[in-house]
Amino acid sequence: MRKRSALPTPPNCFGNMLRLAMARFEPDKSKTGLRDLVITVRKAIRDAVMDCRDAMSCDELFARAAESFRGWNEEARKGEIDMYTFSSWCGFPVYEVDFGWGKPAWVSSPHKPVPVVNLLDTKDGGVAVWMTAEEMDMILFQRDPEIVDLTTTSQLKNYVY
Repeated sequence: MRKRSALPTPPNCFGNMLRLAMARFEPDKSKTGLRDLVITVRKAIRDAVMDCRDAMSCDELFARAAESFRGWNEEARKGEIDMYTFSSWCGFPVYEVDFGWGKPAWVSSPHKPVPVVNLLDTKDGGVAVWMTAEEMDMILFQRDPEIVDLTTTSQLKNYVY
């Protein structure tokens, strides 16, 4: 959000600013697929970015971020829907970081006990997807024809923890 907000940010500023973007996808309502999910998620992200871009002060920006969490918590408490969290680390210079022992050869996302999809740049210019889900959901995901068309079998690795 740092580059997307109109608020001035010092060039040496670091840390996290998180604003949730919720997208409701109901595949049983119509014949929808992966493309429709991507469109729905993109629109939710675009709306969240515009919401942050319009903030006139840091307090307003933080209030809007807090409100996004309240909405997410309300949906989660109901327990009526499956919720997945998507996060993109694409564009972060993770392969340029050097803590004194050299730049990383490989970057990954830690395992999380909730359904999460993390997107990360690969060193060769691709995008890696790290996903955690219930075992049966993961099996269905790996067999989905649209997912299989976008990957190769050797790329769909199943790590069960």
